[in-house]
Amino acid sequence: MQIDEIKTEGLSREYKITVEKTDLDQRVQKILDDLRTKVRMKGFRPGKTPLALLKKLHGEAARGQAIEETVRESTDALFRERKIRPALQPSIKVGDVEADAGFDFTVSAEILPDVDTSDFKAPALDRLVASPSDADIDAALQTLAGQSKSFEAAAKTYKAKTGDAVIIDFVGSVEGTEFEGGKGDDVQLELGSGQFIPGFEDQLAGAKAGDDLTVDVTFPENYGRDDLSGKPAQFKVSVKEVKKPAEAKIDDDFAKNFGLEGLDALKDALKTQLEQEAKALSRAKVKRALLDKLADAYDFAVPQGMVDLEYRDIWGQIKRDAIMSGEATEEDLAGRMSRKAKRIARIIAILRNVGCAWVCCFPNWGWPIRSRSIGMS
Repeated sequence: MQIDEIKTEGLSREYKITVEKTDLDQRVQKILDDLRTKVRMKGFRPGKTPLALLKKLHGEAARGQAIEETVRESTDALFRERKIRPALQPSIKVGDVEADAGFDFTVSAEILPDVDTSDFKAPALDRLVASPSDADIDAALQTLAGQSKSFEAAAKTYKAKTGDAVIIDFVGSVEGTEFEGGKGDDVQLELGSGQFIPGFEDQLAGAKAGDDLTVDVTFPENYGRDDLSGKPAQFKVSVKEVKKPAEAKIDDDFAKNFGLEGLDALKDALKTQLEQEAKALSRAKVKRALLDKLADAYDFAVPQGMVDLEYRDIWGQIKRDAIMSGEATEEDLAGRMSRKAKRIARIIAILRNVGCAWVCCFPNWGWPIRSRSIGMS
């Protein structure tokens, strides 16, 4: 095997590896010998199949396997012997492979930069500690009660409004013909919830128990059914009952809805949850502070492949939400994400150099972290 370095440019490396015919033939022979002890062919005892016959039947597959093994082992040997630390999976291109000849292939890789961390010192970091107060627990109870919405019957003269629920029967039709899935009985619909197609709930505002209404709507163009998309429809609706939101009473019965014995047990559960959330936030803040310190302490070029990889991950996570919300244009995001991707790639390179990649997982710190209390409210 002969190795020639054909490119050294920044963090990019490219090598040409030439494999002699004799080396390849020896590996093919070894594969066929191994196959000979395993294959069973009619007319021959195990291990006695003529090699010429095996080569005729399996020679091409054996040669392909030999080339694959040679490429993998030669690439590993290249990195090991020259102490190359590839940043990402290397790119390997095998040249033309002719019968009864050797072959060559190229290995292209971006390497991790050598970062001088001889002056590296574990930074002192503050870890925020929080304990939920009674007010925090009461606020969590109120939030939970607000999410546990229920309704109570309203007077028959009461007119429904947004936030109320109506019990209805309905039948829908398009061009005078009822359609599949357009009928419902005793359906509870909260006005303003957006459960039905646009415009339907708005036309029930002001309705009372016993009212019969005709609701005219148009199905959205992207409704999902070709027979209904974009078409006007009419619904005959009978309002059977109107219900008003009922304020949840926070007591033992309320707690039992969550499978707990009583209100005290629910408060304990919420306290535990708030403590866990506080610990998670504190951990994230310490991690961010540590990585910021590392990023600020070292400045060096990083492999573009690492940057591109991080960029794609970040871009995919935030692009849709940010653009849809109007927070930023695609051009603004592109520049911002490029800088963030370079920062993350640089931090990864630092952690690999100082041998503490585990720090991102925070298993056992052993680093000087000072604790200080903060309020949660």
